[in-house]
Amino acid sequence: MAQNLTLLALIQLVLSIFIGVFFMWLTFNLFSNRLKRKCELEEMNVAFAIIIAAVLFSTGYILSGTLSPLLNTLRIISRNNPETGVLLINSSRYVGEFLLIGFLVAMLVNYISISLFIALTPESDEFKEISKNEYKYSLIIAAILIVMALFAREAYIALLDSLVPMPNLPRIF
Repeated sequence: MAQNLTLLALIQLVLSIFIGVFFMWLTFNLFSNRLKRKCELEEMNVAFAIIIAAVLFSTGYILSGTLSPLLNTLRIISRNNPETGVLLINSSRYVGEFLLIGFLVAMLVNYISISLFIALTPESDEFKEISKNEYKYSLIIAAILIVMALFAREAYIALLDSLVPMPNLPRIF
């Protein structure tokens, strides 16, 4: 029993590090390149860095909800499929599905948050202001990103919980 707990803890640690490093790298590259082009920036300024930091936090916060449903899924699969090959294939499938869904949800939340601010302020060119290092716009965008992530995370976790393969329960009647 102690070996199983140790193994699950190690799996959780490895997944946490993988999810954190890979998806933060991917998010940073996607958003910083796109935002630099949009703002016509050669290098990062404070306003730009504030938005990227909020995007990274939003993505990380949403994806951190992946671990609990994923570990529950791995526990259930390991009970139902003791063969290593089947277990590895099923586990890989669920890890991939959960991470893909999480990343798509995070990107959607980030995109909607930035689009919401642009829609709320039609009289200003936010990207031009960010390129001039006017970080008042960045702070508001960052707040919207973080609040939207706070709202979306629980719904994302509920979605993942609904995908966990529950064992069949015996019928009483």
